[in-house]
Amino acid sequence: MREISGITASPGIAMGPIRIYADKPFFDRDRSFYIQLSDRSPKEEVARFHDAAASYGEELRQIYEKALSAVGRSGAAIFDVYRMLLEDHNYIADIEDAIRIKGVTAEAGVFLATDKLISRFFAIEHDYLNARADDLLDISDRLVCILLGQRRTVPDISVPSILTTDTLSPSDLILTERSALLGILTAHGSYNSHTAILARMLHIPFLTGISVDLVSDNATAILDGHKAVLITDPDASLLSSYQKDMEKENASQEQTEDLRMEKTVTFEGIPFRLQASVARTEELDEILGVNADGIGVFRSESLCLSPSVLPSEEELLSAYRFVTEKMGEKPAIFRLTITETALQKTQLRAILQASATGNTSVLCPGILSVSEANACKKMIAAVKNELLSEHIAFRIDLPFGIVIDTPAAAILSAELAKEADFFSIDTDDLIRFTLATDRKGVHMKDTDIRHPAVLRLIEMTVINAHRENIPVGIFGRLASDPSLTAVFLRMGIDELSVLPSEILPIRKTIRQTRTI
Repeated sequence: MREISGITASPGIAMGPIRIYADKPFFDRDRSFYIQLSDRSPKEEVARFHDAAASYGEELRQIYEKALSAVGRSGAAIFDVYRMLLEDHNYIADIEDAIRIKGVTAEAGVFLATDKLISRFFAIEHDYLNARADDLLDISDRLVCILLGQRRTVPDISVPSILTTDTLSPSDLILTERSALLGILTAHGSYNSHTAILARMLHIPFLTGISVDLVSDNATAILDGHKAVLITDPDASLLSSYQKDMEKENASQEQTEDLRMEKTVTFEGIPFRLQASVARTEELDEILGVNADGIGVFRSESLCLSPSVLPSEEELLSAYRFVTEKMGEKPAIFRLTITETALQKTQLRAILQASATGNTSVLCPGILSVSEANACKKMIAAVKNELLSEHIAFRIDLPFGIVIDTPAAAILSAELAKEADFFSIDTDDLIRFTLATDRKGVHMKDTDIRHPAVLRLIEMTVINAHRENIPVGIFGRLASDPSLTAVFLRMGIDELSVLPSEILPIRKTIRQTRTI
């Protein structure tokens, strides 16, 4: 018996044989191998690319339909993102330019344009845009596969197994036979990846950070996504113990479904605000279907298709109004982007206009000082004056929130609380900057995310906020950690914002939590 530590990407317990999926490269992984001149004319190579893109577009349509039946619109929307990236005019233009100007093959054009766009994605420090960089790699690989006339394989599991592979794309997960997929192990991945999000929606236990070299094909194993460990060759008594745990978990999952339209209250019946963390408008039906108390953070960067193409005011306003109208009286908090000042102003104009018909607030990230908080408030005031001069309606007292996403912001929370109407703590960034972890969380063990330094910064922020009588919310991975729910409630956290698929499990935990 051997115990191997991993990183939880989706909680739960799985028991069964290991099935190693070798994921043999369908082309040489050395991308530079394909950066070569073409024997064909640029016109012919461009035509080859467009034929491959059309073929892949049809494949994406089929994947979307399968995802729609498996995880609904909110999960299937991930593949809408794939489609939009594939059809992005700048991406297509970069591929065509590489082919025409450099005289390279269509394969080389895809790789060159992809690398260019990925560097832009990673230049912007947002989990959502970083995940899109992974999506773009998957798209480019599949395009090259089609161009080379090769067929991309997907895991073929004939008996219920724990799928083990180096990496697993969202497409591979959706195309794998669900009834035979007990759990997932990968060497590379993260909690915030689209594959992990889909696994959680499908209730598939998933550990990452475990090398394929550490396991044997067909070996019996226990995947414990709660403790973030893989146990290989367990003895009979341990198998029996885990079998009972799985039965309890399955029964508990059924009970959780009964809480769909229940209110969120503590064990004593004290109301608590449980909201959704949202990236796409397609998630709204899901959060209303589980009676979320509102949107604790709408990640506006999700509306940016590409770093090179910023959405217009009209596009943002249409999306924001759709959100506010759909939510009705329930609150919707829109987070600004960090790096693009021009986009922040466009977002503010759209948010303010949407506020005329909804319960809307604005949330500013990346604040490191009182002067930066005041600068953001001045920008909001300037935009209000613009709208007034244009006779455009908006909510004049739009609440202003500050994201506590760095140790600096937490340490200065006493001063920042005097400048804000509310705080929202981004636990993912707070962990990253406090512990100097990798952006994607690949090396973020469960012991790291519960580090006492992070919890002390959170508690400090709550105390300082409440001294100024402003509420504090939490979003990010820690908000969804049931082992910390009681801790946060006793700290005095006023609201939690979690992914739509995590609303019911966290509501159940809150209803079981004593706060008095």
